[in-house]
Amino acid sequence: MEFLTKNSLNLNSGREIIAKNFANWSSGNKIIDNLIQEKQLKYDKYDVVFEWIPYIKLIDIREIGNNGLATAIWKEGLLHYCRHEWIRIPYEKVALRFLYDSQNISDEFINEVKSYDSLLFEGILDSNYGLSQNPETKDYILIFSQEYFKLCCGKCGKKYENRQNRRNEWCKTCQINHLKNNFTNWTSGNEKIDDFIQKMQLKINKFNDAIFEWIPYNE
Repeated sequence: MEFLTKNSLNLNSGREIIAKNFANWSSGNKIIDNLIQEKQLKYDKYDVVFEWIPYIKLIDIREIGNNGLATAIWKEGLLHYCRHEWIRIPYEKVALRFLYDSQNISDEFINEVKSYDSLLFEGILDSNYGLSQNPETKDYILIFSQEYFKLCCGKCGKKYENRQNRRNEWCKTCQINHLKNNFTNWTSGNEKIDDFIQKMQLKINKFNDAIFEWIPYNE
């Protein structure tokens, strides 16, 4: 959207031209285009403009484990309105969240993208920059400021579910997966008792919840 930075348009004029510019870019998918346009039309002066970011504009992509997270450099950088002019901050270091198996757009995918709006509103996440797509795998990618890494687990990539868990870097998803993987390592000797204990364990919700266990009599 270089038309904004070159012309130094005011905020209201910028909104109007953003809408007029819809015909000049496309993700290649009508649903994605509509989603981005909807978010752009909600822009206010405290936001970064949510954009379609061509994959070629992302360089030095470095994956973090196998959890769908990565860091990258966005060559053009974020677009926002600052001190009465539209500016970009080039070569911005960003966080990437790869949405695997997202080639076919579903309601779950749309809800995943929109779920971050509430984090922005609450001030938990400072910026959600846009969407991109890996041209080889066709997986879509959400692009954030690096603050995103304070909101998600470094192992599985899932968002922490509440402030306490986030502060203590405790991940409910990882904890439940660990408990499930451990089911085969213990038994009460009674299938119904085992099922009951397993169900109780999977109700864990916070980092300081006690884990219900089978406790051998000699321990």
